[in-house]
Amino acid sequence: MKLVSQNSEDDLAARRAAEAKRTAEEVVEYAIRELAANLILIIRGGGKPHETGRQAHQLVEAYLAFKETVGHWPTAVMLTECLRFDSLKAYSHLSAIDNHVEIAKEEIINGALLIAASRLLAQSTETISGDNQLYIGVDKFEKARNERQKQRWAKSGAQRAPRPKAKKAKDTSMEF
Repeated sequence: MKLVSQNSEDDLAARRAAEAKRTAEEVVEYAIRELAANLILIIRGGGKPHETGRQAHQLVEAYLAFKETVGHWPTAVMLTECLRFDSLKAYSHLSAIDNHVEIAKEEIINGALLIAASRLLAQSTETISGDNQLYIGVDKFEKARNERQKQRWAKSGAQRAPRPKAKKAKDTSMEF
C-alpha cells in the first residue's frame, strides 16, 4: 500500500521554512523586548542590572539564529514593530474619551522615553523635545480626563455640589 500525500515536497519545505522563520522572529522579538524592558526599568531605578549581559547575549544569539534560518538579519521594520504598541488595535474597544486618555498616556510615555534617552546621550535639544512632548501629553490627558468626568456627571445626573464657604477663623489674639 502506497500513501499518497496531497502536499508536494516543495509545499512541505515551504511550510517548514515559514514556520522556522516565525519561530526565529518570535525568539528575536522576545529577546529584544526582554532586554529593552529591563534597561527601561534600570533607568527608572529598578530592573535587574545583573541580567543585562545574559539578555544581550541571548539577543545576539537570536540574531545569529535568525540570520542562519532566514538568510538575512532581522529587518528594521520587524524590530520597530516588536518594540512599539499598536494603539489603534489596543484601544479599539474603548470609548472615544477613554481612547483619548490612553493616547495621551502614550504621548506622556514617549516624551519621558525621549527625555531618558536624551539624558543618557547628553543631547539637550532632544531633552527639550521630550519635555515638550511630555507636557503636550499631560495637557491632552487633563483635557480628556476632564471630559470623561463631565460625561460621568451627566450620566449620573449629579450636579456638582457647591463648595461650602470657608469660615473665617476667630481672632483670639488680644490687642492692647
